[in-house]
Parts: sequence; C-alpha cells; structure tokens
Amino acid sequence: MNKSTSAQRLIFALIATAAGEAALADTGSASTAANTTATAPGSTDTSSAVVYGVLDVFVGHMSANGTTLNALDDNGTLVSRVGFRGLEKLDEESAVKYDLETGINPVTGAQKDANRLFDRQAWVSYKSNTYGELRAGRQNTRLFLMGDDVDASQRSTFASFINNTGILARVDNDISYLSPKIAGFYAEIHHAMGGQAGSTNGGSINQVSLEYRGTAIPIYVFAYDVNAKPFSGETYTESVNIQSYTVNYDYGYGKVYFTRERSNNITGFGAGQALSNVGSYPISSSPVASNPGPYYIFNQGSVDYRPTSNSSIGVIYGTGTDESGKGNDVKGGGLVGMYDVTKRTRYYATYAILRNSNDAVFKFSGAGAPVHNLPNSAVEGQSIRGFQLGIRFIF
Repeated sequence: MNKSTSAQRLIFALIATAAGEAALADTGSASTAANTTATAPGSTDTSSAVVYGVLDVFVGHMSANGTTLNALDDNGTLVSRVGFRGLEKLDEESAVKYDLETGINPVTGAQKDANRLFDRQAWVSYKSNTYGELRAGRQNTRLFLMGDDVDASQRSTFASFINNTGILARVDNDISYLSPKIAGFYAEIHHAMGGQAGSTNGGSINQVSLEYRGTAIPIYVFAYDVNAKPFSGETYTESVNIQSYTVNYDYGYGKVYFTRERSNNITGFGAGQALSNVGSYPISSSPVASNPGPYYIFNQGSVDYRPTSNSSIGVIYGTGTDESGKGNDVKGGGLVGMYDVTKRTRYYATYAILRNSNDAVFKFSGAGAPVHNLPNSAVEGQSIRGFQLGIRFIF
C-alpha cells in the first residue's frame, strides 16, 4: 500500500468515526457538523469533536509580456482543507484541545502535500480560561491568522499586494503561549525547536506578536516579529527576519487599512521564499531552505465599503522597495468584490496588477500559491494583469 493511499484511508476513517459519534449523540438538531459531546455518568467532564473544512475554487486569468494563462484553480480566498478539532474539559477552568488539518485540492482531489498527512496544523494544547493556552506541534503563525484585518480582500486573492510578497504561514516543532484577552490586548509567543544535534539555536524559529482591538474606538493595531535561523554548518548563515505592523479603523460603512512590513524572506527578487515552512522537507532539514534575499520594505493601503451586511467592495495598493539599491522594486494592487450568499457560501471577483522593475519576478498569489502560474521568464521586470471569479464554501 503506498503512502498516499494510507493517508487517504486514515482521513476517511477519522471522518467516519466523528460522523458516527455525532449520529449516536444526535438529539434531532439540524446541524451538519460532525460534532459530539459525551458525559460520563456522575462526571462533569465533557469532550467534543468536530469535522470542518473549506472548498474554494476560481476561474483565473493572468497575462504578462505576451504570455497568457487561463486555469481553474483553488486557494482564492482560503486554502481548501479538511480538519478535525476537539477538546476535553478537565474542569470549569481548563481543557485539553487539539487540531489536525490537511490541505486538499478540489480541482484534482489530491492532497496539498503528499509528504505530510496533516500539512496545515497538527497540535495539542492545555488551555486555562484565566492564564491562557500552551500549545505544541505544527501551528499557524499569528501573522497568517490575522489576515482578515490586513486589507479589503482579507489578505487573499490576486488583489492583495502584501500577500503576493510571501508570509510565514506555519511552523514545525513549535511551542507557543497564547495569552488571555485583557482589555482588548492579546499576545502570542512562539519558539520552534531546531532539533539539530550539537547546536542550541540551529534551525530555531522565534515569533512574538502583540495586538489591540478597541471597542469604544473601533481600531485594530498589530505588531509582529520573527527570527528564523538556518542549521549550523549550512553554506549560508543569515537568518530570516520579518517585522510586520498593521492598523485598521472601522468607519461604520467599511474599514481603512494600512500595513508596513520589512522582510528578507525572499529569494531571487521575488522568485520564492527562503523559509520552507509551507513546502515538504524532512524533519532533519533546515527551515531556512536557501540564502535569504535582500531586505524589502513593503507598504500597503486599502479601503473597503459594505453596501449591505453581506457584501463588500474594496481597493488595494502597495509598493515594495528593494533595500539592496539595485532597483528590483515592485508595486501593484487591485479591486475586489465579495458577496456572502449564506453564512457558508461566498462569491468573489478580483482584478489586479503587479509591476515588476528590473530583475524583480513577483507573481500573483492568493490564500496559497496557485497551482498554475506564469513562468519567471514572462514576469521578470514586467507588468502582470489578472482577474478571478470564484466561490468558497465552508462546512
């Protein structure tokens, strides 16, 4: 039996188990989530398990320097996935939680990562309502999770300029502390252990974030810093560093957003990311997969307007400045429209432009890099235009 078949059978078994438990616990509700709550006789302990997921597909068009691409793709606003999350209450104050999540491609039915069963999340935690939460495993970063607050596209689709520059999405071997929310403030601290013999810090990734969400004044402020070190003995020794700052303000009919980021998580002036957190690499490999590129300063502004409670239109514009002085800059942005048919189903449309200068080869991204994209030879120093029409369903 090959590894892919084994992984698929395990996923189906997990779905069937959760669904079966839900059927046993069913009390006649119309809920479609595979959800169960069990209480032992004479005990106040409870446990729950939920199957959840996203299906997101779009028809996309890109063109640059006479090369065009038309494709059915995924990862428009969210990466398609199936996940299993749950908790067991230890008492009224504390609980043990877990989350197992794997990416899927609804266009082909394939797993996102054939080398990982749960490529997106795989962690367990202890949570105290008073003191916060301690997690261990493969985890999403806070920079990734706060995307809804970054711009009119919720930092997704071709239109999000800042998302086309590459972010640190998730990390292996990660131990984190998530604070309770106090007077609108919230913080996270992460340390990913490199696990390299003979080296204390080789391969380690450290993250810290602090944010504030106001209620009396509807403002949101976010600050984030990450330092990722290569393994000792690599031919390259430079660490990857990202500092990101976001602020937005809800003016009543929509939001105004601004983000500034300084990062060297770049290879080849936009050709890829130095960090290999999203890709498939053995546990013994360095998380810094190649020599980081020059530092870039990215600035992005955005505004959206909500005509109704279930729709929005917005505009985004951003610039990226190459600090090496070689002029490999990038700028761009786009227009985005979203319409929520129901709480689960969304239609979206975008139009976007990226303009690369000199040797820059930045491309359109989205919630995740599209399977189909233009070659570097078509976009180097060129302008790229694209649009998307898509649908997203959450279950």
